[in-house]
Amino acid sequence: MRNPIAKLAVAATILVAIGLGVWAFISTGSHSGVVWAEVAKNIEASPGVIFRARGTGSRDPNDDWPNGYRIFWRSAAVSRMDIYRGGQMYRTIYLNYDAKTTIGVLHHAKKYNKEAMSDQTARAAKGWSDPQGLINLALSVEHHALGQKTINGVLCEGIEATGPDGSTGRLWVGVETGYPVLAEREDMKGGIRQTGTMDQFRWNVDLLAEGIEPEIPTDYEPL
Repeated sequence: MRNPIAKLAVAATILVAIGLGVWAFISTGSHSGVVWAEVAKNIEASPGVIFRARGTGSRDPNDDWPNGYRIFWRSAAVSRMDIYRGGQMYRTIYLNYDAKTTIGVLHHAKKYNKEAMSDQTARAAKGWSDPQGLINLALSVEHHALGQKTINGVLCEGIEATGPDGSTGRLWVGVETGYPVLAEREDMKGGIRQTGTMDQFRWNVDLLAEGIEPEIPTDYEPL
C-alpha cells in the first residue's frame, strides 16, 4: 500500500482492535444489576464518543508505553485518532465520510496529506469510526459477572468473558449512567502477552460541533 493515508487508516483499525473485542460481551441475557440491554441501546443511540486507548505488547514503536496513548473521536460522519508519544501529539488521522476526504498529519515530521477517501480506506476505517457499528460487532459469548467496584469515583458493574480468539475481556459499566466506563482486553500472540484498555469515555458528543478537523500549521509541508 503506497498511499500513506490508507496505511495509517489500516494501522488505526488494527490498533483499536485491542478494544473492540470487549464490546462483544454486551448481552441482553445478563441477570446482574446493570440492564445490559439498556447499555447496548445507550451505545447505539450515542451520536458520538471520545475515549482513550492504550496497549502493551503490540511491538508498535508508536506505543511509547506507559506514556503513549491514543485519543479516538468516533461518529458515523467523522472520525479522528490522535497518537501521543512522550506527552506530545505524534500523529493525527482524520476521516470525513460525508465529504469523503482524509487528512493525515505527521506532527513529528511536520508533514501532512489531504486526499479523497478511497473505498478501501472507508471500508478499513468504518468499523472503528461508527459507534452504532460496535453493536453489529457484538457476539453471543458466555460471560460471568464480576460484581461491583468503584472506578474513578464511579460505581461500576462488570462482566468478563473469553472471546472466540482466546482473548479475555472485561467491561465495566456505570451503575447509574448505564454507559461503559472501562474496557480491558488481554491475550497471548506469538508468546507475547498483549493488553489493551479503553477509558476516559465521553458519550453523546456532537463531534461536528467539536471542530475536530485538524488545523495544519503553516510550516508543515505536504507529503
